[in-house]
Amino acid sequence: MPSRASDLDGRLGDVMLAAPDIDITVFRQQMARLGNAPCVGLCVVGDRALSLSSKIAGERPRLGALDPSNAQDRAALESLGVKSTI
Repeated sequence: MPSRASDLDGRLGDVMLAAPDIDITVFRQQMARLGNAPCVGLCVVGDRALSLSSKIAGERPRLGALDPSNAQDRAALESLGVKSTI
């Protein structure tokens, strides 16, 4: 059960992220702190900015660049508790 402070004293509802430029590991840690609040991610396959960000970060995949039509990426998103769309 998340602490009251971690969910903004009960005021945090659904989370929607549009092409989030965030490392998957960092995202997993943040969602754990929020108690896995409902989250929807809008993925942008082939986004050049996310591709560059991944390269700068040492080829670490960005959450917004995952491809929900790819079985491996879809499994990664599901393991994070993210409903996704492209």
